[in-house]
Amino acid sequence: METQRQNVSLIYTLCGEPAPYTLRIVWRAIGSILSAVPAAWLMMSIADNANVPQPIADLISPGTAFDLLATAHVHGFARSLNEFGAIALSADLIYWSLILFWLFSGLSKLRKLDQNTVR
Repeated sequence: METQRQNVSLIYTLCGEPAPYTLRIVWRAIGSILSAVPAAWLMMSIADNANVPQPIADLISPGTAFDLLATAHVHGFARSLNEFGAIALSADLIYWSLILFWLFSGLSKLRKLDQNTVR
């Protein structure tokens, strides 16, 4: 019993008290990941357009730059296209989910500030 109490106090010492708003952060993360899927596909299609300048294409879809470097050594068009899609989509999903999580967190903080100033 004493070792269990020591383990719990060690966890609280290292991590602190659990935050009551953890569930909101989890929902914000899930929402950002689900919103990042269409955003990544859209940005990949915009970056794939030949009329878009390369620096803008790299900014909105960093996966295209990564996959061009990663698939330069691959022999065979089908294998290269398969790896191209996987690398580009993975990198863009990570990129856009982080950006959307940051935006959702900022909007949540603004909403919280507005509620505090109204009261």
